[in-house]
Amino acid sequence: MNLFNLIKYINFRFREKKKLATKMKSYFKTNSEFLTSGTYSLAKSESGKIIAYKHNSRNKFFVEKIVDTGYIFSDWQNRIKSNIRQFVDLVIDIPTIKIKSLKPSFNGELIMVTYNQDVKIFDLKSKTVVNLVKDNHSYLKLIKTTNIFKDYFDIPIISSNPIKQTYIERFIDFKPYSNWSLGEKEDAVRTIFSNYKNYFIYCSANSHFISRDIRDELAILKNLCDGSELLATLSTVIKNSLDSEWTYVNCHGDMVFSNILLYKKNYYIIDWIDSGKHIFFYDLFNFMFGEATFHRNYYYLEKFISGTFDHYLSGVFKLFNHTYDKEKKIYYLALFLINRIRFRIENKNDENLVAVFSSYHDTFNTFVKKIKSMEKKTVC
Repeated sequence: MNLFNLIKYINFRFREKKKLATKMKSYFKTNSEFLTSGTYSLAKSESGKIIAYKHNSRNKFFVEKIVDTGYIFSDWQNRIKSNIRQFVDLVIDIPTIKIKSLKPSFNGELIMVTYNQDVKIFDLKSKTVVNLVKDNHSYLKLIKTTNIFKDYFDIPIISSNPIKQTYIERFIDFKPYSNWSLGEKEDAVRTIFSNYKNYFIYCSANSHFISRDIRDELAILKNLCDGSELLATLSTVIKNSLDSEWTYVNCHGDMVFSNILLYKKNYYIIDWIDSGKHIFFYDLFNFMFGEATFHRNYYYLEKFISGTFDHYLSGVFKLFNHTYDKEKKIYYLALFLINRIRFRIENKNDENLVAVFSSYHDTFNTFVKKIKSMEKKTVC
């Protein structure tokens, strides 16, 4: 990055901060009943969440935790940009927002806007979070899913209000994912896998599932993003498969470590807005794939390749009358990705879609290479 581009980027960051302040003012206006009066500072996480908070030590400490996602950038240019952004934020006078609320119904001091424009407002003093969901369909789906999942997972939702499309959560003073030990990550995986098996038993016993033909899913995808290299790769993987009918159940939809909050050896699942019908092993594969794609950590995909999860997956597949074949791991990952891509296109509406698909493709290709490398070692 030369000096001209550096100056250009600093100017861009300055303008971005001003736009951020303008954008946040509209959210303050529509949600003033939940916020206390005062001056709010602005921040933005690496994952794109916009945050405004009253500047005290309690709020500042929490913002530092949620901005610290542990994300590892995929190339040196992005790493440099991240460092420059942090530097610019230090030297540029970031705009603040002043609000005055007469009689707030909730003593919020921190507001966060998610990628889909939903809002989370935190009262850290009383350890409570109010969530405002913009889309009614998404809200009803979230409440329905969590009402089922709460019997199998720790979910901090306390109450909901369908009229206002809000729900209240207990604030979890979590340990940042970047500070988790390997033992804590392993314990989280064991806990999540065990909970999912119990949930799958419930789904199977109560016929809470549907069947879909993966070829139909692929045909829909071709209409949505024809010409994608990743889609062409996945099409090649599944085209000769005879088992095209697959079981779909309600899933979390974004099961990654950043949506698992660790507090006093308990694992709480948050952010259910992506919940919906997916292929039954979707969430299990999502955390392995997400860890490799966004953290460059292939540890769990390598455990999958080595057969660590074979016995567990075999039992889960049987619950839905499928036969698990340990030689078809590339195929299973392709099935997951077809689901993931379709959901991303239909629901995320993000401008970085091409870059995201490129990252997915890189991870998938690396996975295939690792499997082929293991096969060669086995033959030798």
